[in-house]
Amino acid sequence: MKRVLITGGAGFIGSHLCERLLARGDEVLCPASPVHYQFDPVQTTRTSVHGAINILGLVKRAPSGTWTTLSPG
Repeated sequence: MKRVLITGGAGFIGSHLCERLLARGDEVLCPASPVHYQFDPVQTTRTSVHGAINILGLVKRAPSGTWTTLSPG
């Protein structure tokens, strides 16, 4: 049995990873995993799209050679 810390456990990949590790018998720690966004998938998608557009706008205005890392969810 291992003790595992999962960030993003409320997301698609994180939630499946948590389930698999728990089924395997591991102790899973998943702090601050809000699941409220799953109740309104349309609003969640809308918010994600707006966020992506804002980030892309920032990247476009950034000086040449600047890199930005995007992490969904």
